[in-house]
Amino acid sequence: MHSELLHNQWFGKALGFTSAFVLAPSSHTLLAVFVIAGILLGHGFDWWAAKQVPPTENVPKSAKSDSSSSPLGPQHHFLFAALGHVAKQSGNVKPAHIASAEAIMRSMQLSPQQREQAIAVFSAGKSSAFKFTKLTTQFRPDDALRRYILHAMCHVVAISPQDKALAATVKLASYLDISPAQVAAAFGEALENRQTSNTQREQPSKPQTKPKSNPDEGPYKVLGIPTGSSASEAKKAYRKLISKAHPDKLPPNASEETILTATQRMVELREALEAIQQKS
Repeated sequence: MHSELLHNQWFGKALGFTSAFVLAPSSHTLLAVFVIAGILLGHGFDWWAAKQVPPTENVPKSAKSDSSSSPLGPQHHFLFAALGHVAKQSGNVKPAHIASAEAIMRSMQLSPQQREQAIAVFSAGKSSAFKFTKLTTQFRPDDALRRYILHAMCHVVAISPQDKALAATVKLASYLDISPAQVAAAFGEALENRQTSNTQREQPSKPQTKPKSNPDEGPYKVLGIPTGSSASEAKKAYRKLISKAHPDKLPPNASEETILTATQRMVELREALEAIQQKS
């Protein structure tokens, strides 16, 4: 969990303040200017670092440990093992997956000993042999805890959406009596939140350039737009299609296969949009 320092809200400011003293000349006036500039730059760094971690909702009482000295309960083991499992199913565990787990640890205010235990459970959960069913017999999740675990898993899957990770989330959720429809809705929300967060961090669009001689037409075909369309045109098409493809549009009696197909369509649309944005 090496990125915790970078996500401390005072790290950037402290770094900027210290750098100002080291780099500033002997003049008191220039020193003051350097200190103010350093703090402002540090504040900008802190803002950027905070954006790298997805937001976490309020921790329900049932997800908190009894005390900072007590070991983590079976519900915590399930949560952190599930996060490690779905991250692994996305391919390789990325720094963003780790940052997401760290955010939850901080929101739970785990003690250093509990945090070490959570890290170990996260790593153990990556194994396909991890016994999730055994854990679910050791605690009874209330509705708040179910939502919390579901949203945490969906945030992790949305970082690098893969069918395998989504299927794993559906299976893990079933152990907590969470339906595929609920998973699809939570996953759609996580995708939208991540897309919104990415949009807010986007740099001003570059001037549209002519397409290469052999462009990759796949993403444009998925969104139903001409090859070489701009990122703004792609986003407009994405929003139009996602409003129709969202699992919430399905009838209440839709089958699990239909729901999963709709969710996979959402992943396909989002990947197409991101591919076009990266080219712009």
